Amino acid sequence: MKINPHSINPSLLTKQSVSQKTDSKQSSTAATPSTPEHVKNPAIATASLLDKANQALRSAAVVDADRVADIRQQLNDGRYQINPQNLANNIINHEKALQG
Repeated sequence: MKINPHSINPSLLTKQSVSQKTDSKQSSTAATPSTPEHVKNPAIATASLLDKANQALRSAAVVDADRVADIRQQLNDGRYQINPQNLANNIINHEKALQG
């Protein structure tokens, strides 16, 4: 039996060519096994940076022990003076920062 190429259903050829194009696009855009995870998924890179920042914050000293000791000594000696204007400004600035 001889096959006549002109008798092939053109819609089948179109579907096949679309399928081939889709397959070639997928294979060219798919990440290779050697592609780093953060390149394939930027959210992973962001999460990694946030994790590193959190670790750095946890290891940082929250209180300046030397300053606390100095203020404590000034209070004990009666040398610590409070400037009401500076205190008020600092409270206002802190409240503004908290409100955004």
